Amino acid sequence: MPDPTKILPATSARIKFIGLLTAFLAMLWVTFAQAQADPQLTGTWRGSLIAAQMDPLEVVLHIQSSPAGSASGYSATLDIPAQFRSGLPVASISLNGKNLLVSMPALDAEFYGTLVFDEQGSEVLALNGDWSQSGEYVPLRLQRSN
Repeated sequence: MPDPTKILPATSARIKFIGLLTAFLAMLWVTFAQAQADPQLTGTWRGSLIAAQMDPLEVVLHIQSSPAGSASGYSATLDIPAQFRSGLPVASISLNGKNLLVSMPALDAEFYGTLVFDEQGSEVLALNGDWSQSGEYVPLRLQRSN
């Protein structure tokens, strides 16, 4: 029969170890969940389309977090103030590393961009890329405006 005085300290140490391990795993899970949500893109982004022989055309992209279970974690709408158009639907937003694709089939348009980070690499400052519509590509830089 084992000595009860030797089993109790080992059990107490195991309980402490399991408690610390559980706390550590919970912290990792929370960190992972926050990284997956990646709220850095949420907000309002503004830029101007400048095509040959055309006046600059301001576009405003509003990105929101989507409910859990959505494909990308984001939803969005587009405004074109000079054309008095607001709330135009964005069909999908795809984020692959630093590359962003915003698809708007109703406009036959897409935005292919790259996330531009601050010096620490922690905050997205701009979305730099190309607006594609009906086979035309126009450079577009969207700056955070909120």
